[in-house]
Amino acid sequence: MSDSVNKPELDSAKAEAFAERLLRALNDGALCLMMSVGHRVGLFDAMRELPPATSDEIARRAGLNERYVREWLGAMVTGRIVGVDPESKRYFLPPEHAGVLTRVAGADNLAVFTQYISLLGSVEDEIVDCFKHGGGVPYAKFPRFHAVMAEDSGQSVLSSLESHIVPLVPGLADRLATGIQMLDVGCGRGFWLKAALDLGIPTVLGLDGVAIPKDRLLISEKCFRLQNLTESWCLSKRFDLVICVEVGEHLPGDHAEKLIRGLTASGDKVVFSAAIPDQPGQGHINCQWPEFWQALFNLNGFVCDDAIRWRIWTDERIEPWYRQNLFIASRNPALAGHENRIRGVVHPAMLGYIAARQKSIALAELQNGTMDLRMYLKTCLKAVGRRVFGIRSARSDRTASQHKNIL
Repeated sequence: MSDSVNKPELDSAKAEAFAERLLRALNDGALCLMMSVGHRVGLFDAMRELPPATSDEIARRAGLNERYVREWLGAMVTGRIVGVDPESKRYFLPPEHAGVLTRVAGADNLAVFTQYISLLGSVEDEIVDCFKHGGGVPYAKFPRFHAVMAEDSGQSVLSSLESHIVPLVPGLADRLATGIQMLDVGCGRGFWLKAALDLGIPTVLGLDGVAIPKDRLLISEKCFRLQNLTESWCLSKRFDLVICVEVGEHLPGDHAEKLIRGLTASGDKVVFSAAIPDQPGQGHINCQWPEFWQALFNLNGFVCDDAIRWRIWTDERIEPWYRQNLFIASRNPALAGHENRIRGVVHPAMLGYIAARQKSIALAELQNGTMDLRMYLKTCLKAVGRRVFGIRSARSDRTASQHKNIL
């Protein structure tokens, strides 16, 4: 009897609206998968360059099988991503859509993110198993995780290089047409170097202490040089722009001076960033506040300015660690050391990462017995305090409630 009384009545309108919402979600999920395919095989890019064209013309431009292109176009028309003339059966990508679906859009290319749907779907079985037995899903189970992340990061790198870094270096933008040279120290696969080439910078060189396989490089192997960054190094030429971002924290502290000496010997303008204390990441062994690195640049006759940091602070297309840590060092021996000190700040977008890292470190120390004795006492006192004051607070609330009822 009570079940029938408390059971809410079925609202047919709400039920129908919810079913429609689920159907839209299913359709949009399938559409994202097809858009991911179109992005990966270059169909959006090919259509951007073509006037209204047949499926055969589009397939030939993209170098793909016509049958599959035709079926993909059907899905895109149904999803209102691509337009079609029903009489001529010619397909076209509206310019408004091309602006957020093609690689020339740079950081605005949303088609990149459709790849995450299929990426997550590929580990559904592993996730189901975790629900039943616990554990986690390792990176190795995500076959294209690093490739997708690299493309995602590459877009923001190009955006920050073109919109913020080049304009801040006096005369650099004007010299793009005549040719400038850029060096990236700790280049990895070459994200920044590829962005520089895409921007029109003709001469680039990357140094890294890890041998990157040829098929993993985003640049020509001629533009890459293996260099142990813990050793002193000096190049035979100087560069108009030197970049070293999120690298210093991976080198032992007693090698920091060598890194800065090599950077300042390679050019008069250095774009630099390094992880701050407690910033999470693999292989972080020398996390320092910017003032630490600023002092080393000063010793080599460079002044440091973090104006770039505040220009990109709210640009969500750029990773938060760049927005937090970037500054530019310029050769100026007369003023070196007399400029304002760069403040150590934490970007709001990084607070979650840092708090999670601190919590995991404290928990590990607590469990393995390596925590300082004072911290053990502090942790215990906090726990007791929460228990005592929590009970007291609950009692106070009950007492106040009783008084209110009496009054």
